[in-house]
Amino acid sequence: PASAGAIWPTNNGLEFNLAPPLQGESRSWACQAAPVFSWEVVRKNDELVRRIRAWGRDVGKRLNGLDRIKAVEVAGRNAAGRPNAYTITDIRGQTFRLSAEEMRVACNAPDGVGAGSLPAPRQGDVVRSNDLEFIVVPASGPSAGSAGAPAGGDVRIRGHGYGHGVGLCQYCAKGFAEKGMDAPTMLRIFYPGARIDRSY
Repeated sequence: PASAGAIWPTNNGLEFNLAPPLQGESRSWACQAAPVFSWEVVRKNDELVRRIRAWGRDVGKRLNGLDRIKAVEVAGRNAAGRPNAYTITDIRGQTFRLSAEEMRVACNAPDGVGAGSLPAPRQGDVVRSNDLEFIVVPASGPSAGSAGAPAGGDVRIRGHGYGHGVGLCQYCAKGFAEKGMDAPTMLRIFYPGARIDRSY
């Protein structure tokens, strides 16, 4: 599970995202049968760079200098071991840090309109979650990149699950229910430390 404090804003009235039950503690799971339990999409390196740059322009994050990607590595994990940040290294040795949720959104960003535009990915090609592993496949020939170094041809993105990863997984809830677990027990698993009170 992901941590709300690493995914969403935590100021200006949104401090509840720092509540301990929302911080992605390690827990049991029962979602192995989910169609998106594990998945993989493949992007051309140049396409992925365009999408990440376009997202950066839209949100005011400085990514215009990003060149072809050499590696994407996990830069931090939460208590459950789920990535909460990634570092992108390009062929010029520059590094760019994105939160896990920023990376998910950036990988799916469209770039421009009209001729030469790059629309949002179709449903089967969407980067579905922020729990990711990136494998950069080297191009077969020499690169035309600015540093003259080998550039990746494809980037294989392997992931688990769907969405931001905070809180209750519907597939896990279904799996737990099929094993006979009741709702209060499930909620204690998904939100450890939370208390269930009757309010009426």
